[in-house]
Amino acid sequence: MLGAKKVEIKEKLSNARKDLLQWARKLDEGDWTEPVYVHDEEWTAQDVLRHLTWAEGGMIRLIQQIREGQEGVPPDFDLDRYNAGGVRKLMDKMPADLMAMMADNRERLLQILDDLSEEEIGLTGRHGSLRIMSIEEVLHRIADHEIEHLADLKQVAGGM
Repeated sequence: MLGAKKVEIKEKLSNARKDLLQWARKLDEGDWTEPVYVHDEEWTAQDVLRHLTWAEGGMIRLIQQIREGQEGVPPDFDLDRYNAGGVRKLMDKMPADLMAMMADNRERLLQILDDLSEEEIGLTGRHGSLRIMSIEEVLHRIADHEIEHLADLKQVAGGM
């Protein structure tokens, strides 16, 4: 049963990443500076890639914390502040750098997934959304997160 879950999660992660990278490789330098979100701060396409890179690293740390018996993020965690701070911390990274970082993150994540036992995949902790999630749900959330942001990116870029 666990083997089937792992295969399903790996396929979902792989497909989400493949779609994101196929789209990203079509962008030229000017496309990366197109605004995608305008809230308190404007996020460009490049900022969305920064966000995805930062977020996956954070979710890897979350999975490791949950495996160690920790509760996950604190109850007063501010996801918006965390996301904005992550984008700022990666401001010097260009798309090629970010894609390399994403590849490293994914390699680490897949190694963790391979190492998870049936008991561990069901362990729960507090996700940045403040929802209590199992490690399995966090893994699905990583792929869903990329899918959601890719849809936003495509909408801004005319469905490229």
